[in-house]
Amino acid sequence: MEKTLCFRCLLMTYHKHCLNMKIPIEGYPQILSKIHDSRAIVLFTVDLSDINNSMLHDILPIIGRKRPVYIIGNKVDLIPMDSPHYLKRLEKYLFTACSQAGWNPSGYNIRHIELVSAKTGYGIEHLINKLFDDHGKNGDVYLVGSSNVGKSSIFNILLESDFCKSQAREIFQKATVSVWPGTTLNLLKFPILSPTSERMYKRRARLQEDAEVLQEMKMHQRIKLEKYGLSYNAILRGLVRMTQFVTPPDNDYEGFSVTSYTAKSNASITPSELDAKLKSEKAKRLETFKSTLERSRWLYDTPGVINTQQITSFLNPEELQILLSCKMFRPRTFVLKPNQAMFVTGLGRIDYVEGTENVLLTLINNNKIVVHVMEIEKAEDFYKENIGKDVLQIPLGDEDRLSLIPPLVGKTFHLTGTGFKKTVCDIVLSSIGWVGVSTKSRHTFTLRAYTPGGHGCLTRPALLPNAVNLKLKRIRNQPTYNTSKCLSLVKLPPIKRSRL
Repeated sequence: MEKTLCFRCLLMTYHKHCLNMKIPIEGYPQILSKIHDSRAIVLFTVDLSDINNSMLHDILPIIGRKRPVYIIGNKVDLIPMDSPHYLKRLEKYLFTACSQAGWNPSGYNIRHIELVSAKTGYGIEHLINKLFDDHGKNGDVYLVGSSNVGKSSIFNILLESDFCKSQAREIFQKATVSVWPGTTLNLLKFPILSPTSERMYKRRARLQEDAEVLQEMKMHQRIKLEKYGLSYNAILRGLVRMTQFVTPPDNDYEGFSVTSYTAKSNASITPSELDAKLKSEKAKRLETFKSTLERSRWLYDTPGVINTQQITSFLNPEELQILLSCKMFRPRTFVLKPNQAMFVTGLGRIDYVEGTENVLLTLINNNKIVVHVMEIEKAEDFYKENIGKDVLQIPLGDEDRLSLIPPLVGKTFHLTGTGFKKTVCDIVLSSIGWVGVSTKSRHTFTLRAYTPGGHGCLTRPALLPNAVNLKLKRIRNQPTYNTSKCLSLVKLPPIKRSRL
């Protein structure tokens, strides 16, 4: 049964259905408390598309206040480039947000910050190099984070990399990956490769070859980006492969093959006999491998903590498929006049309640999410008439379904403009995305933002302050700016050596 899926994982993998089997919140400290008395390093994973609402607070008392921590910013492939140095800005804000959440009380808990994409492989090899450099200083490695930040995807890509013992890849199964929160119900693990000098020499040689391949890929990607400007051509990509540390055998199964077996036995072999022989050979191999496993360090994928600021826990699978994006966000800019409101599906709303100048709102989220702009006087009737229908897209369903989602609750923000070419701040709308706000210099104005129950609604320094400049001409008689080929407008930096 080593490759057998449980009924819940089978439904998620093949039928896109998720059974509601979330671990109670009080169960998480018990699972994470295993880290407290162990010699280990923690990979705290954060969703870069929802940094503030995927942040965990007050975890270090559970896992140890002196615990070394790596901050992993996942889903960097979703974040569009607004300037040549946007990744450094992301790293700086990620460090600040994690420090404020209590992940760096001693000043040296945070040992490293890495921006990665488990989907495209960007930054994964660089992360593995750093973890190998720290081998011996720390013991096991634990992946920790909120639900739906991509821990299982990171676990899977590390499982198929040099970080995992090569013999273990057939034995330890992948984590089930889905859009639904809380899909990892227990500790998944695999043994970590011991980085001997010989192995690291072969790994560096392989990485050198991959760097040249990746360099050529980036050049072709740059040419297409400058010519067509499509977001697909701007995605950060990496190359994650496995180094061949041992010369593979010529036969079919490490010393056993059908040809050699039939030659020795001078008889034909039936499928059932072959299957029995393969199982016997594998059992012997596993028995030999057990002794090395006892001395191994391990990487563990822990269950995701359900963050109360994420509204994804209120949504069903169909709604999550609409909300969550697999493609790079594309900034969309809208004009909001005084006394106008903007709906971002039926889960987010921004009202311009006080001010005299127009405001530019640059929305950063899934491009398929619908947006409606109207007068505030008409907004309430529009919402009541269309909530639960395709017009507002999310949420969907009848009154019974809508009763499970908290009503929209607003928070008021008083802001002062710095000019139309710079974003004042971001207004975060929980898991829906965020809005960069721009207006005339020194213009004071008031916005009110709404999310279900007020969850995850806040302001922060602008992550992409120049994204407003990616807009093209305004569509006639519409509050929307054209975004066609907008990513080609960024002044691109020269291509440097690839970062695997």
